[in-house]
Amino acid sequence: MVTIYWASPEEKYEIIDFLDYIFSKEKVPHDFATLQPKLYGPNGDGAQHHVVMRDGHRIIATLACYPIKLNIKGKIYTLLGVGSVCTRPSYRGRGYMRMLMSYVDQRAKELGATAAVLTGQRQRYQYYGFDCGGYQLRARLEEMNVRHALRDVSTDGMMIVPMAQEHVSAAMELMKRQPCYGERTEENFIDVLRTWYSQPMTVLKDGKVTGYVTVRPDPKGPVVGELLLDDEADYPAVLKMLFASIGPMWLNAAPWERQRVRWLSSVCEDYCVAPIGMLKIYNQAHVDEASNMLDGFLSIAPALYISTLDAV
Repeated sequence: MVTIYWASPEEKYEIIDFLDYIFSKEKVPHDFATLQPKLYGPNGDGAQHHVVMRDGHRIIATLACYPIKLNIKGKIYTLLGVGSVCTRPSYRGRGYMRMLMSYVDQRAKELGATAAVLTGQRQRYQYYGFDCGGYQLRARLEEMNVRHALRDVSTDGMMIVPMAQEHVSAAMELMKRQPCYGERTEENFIDVLRTWYSQPMTVLKDGKVTGYVTVRPDPKGPVVGELLLDDEADYPAVLKMLFASIGPMWLNAAPWERQRVRWLSSVCEDYCVAPIGMLKIYNQAHVDEASNMLDGFLSIAPALYISTLDAV
């Protein structure tokens, strides 16, 4: 007998084992406890945000539907981060994923969510009402860019070190100064930054916290995720230090980060405007309101992905 329901916290490790098995079977080996520590790590709280389908006692399909509070200039919007979407191979083609996705719509209605957001193949998720939403500048910094454009940039007094808990308070203050960010706590801040095997690091200037950055591995080269600074003028110096450590890298900038967009497009070897992910909008008025607060940009998806695709 097939049943479908919201999981309980006690099912956490069974869900993790199922996800590790399914995704490792089809792709590179996965370790979800490390991949998404906010959901699946030792302190992860994600189990109860999973819809689970069982055939008898056996899990056959699941997805995560995690509520995220997005702060746009002091106003809070609820979004649902959807991920960990999978079905046991022998059970595919039976319409089970459509049933699971209906639980996302149900949860959105219960929470008054503005939108649900995910990453995945476009046509696959169009069947469930999702489509591309939001955009960012994506740029690649190469050796010749650094050698010439950053030749005279000084890094005196600056260091990049692994992020420690003692840095979190200052890092969160930088985050809260942004026009748009996903809310976090001091307890889960570093776990959030470690999502997708990212390495969180602190930028120090004359011994004081002046910023933070995350770098995650990617087959096409390291990707700089979040990079927040007390003084945007330090951006080239931070990139110069990062390049000395990781080499050529991919960088992103949100539409409202105009100074950064201008700098990247004037220096980097290659750049383009790229979509962020997939959105299913439940409250268009909220989206329009948020867009207007961010100078007319449809920015809900970039805000979520640049600063919080932490959860799923």
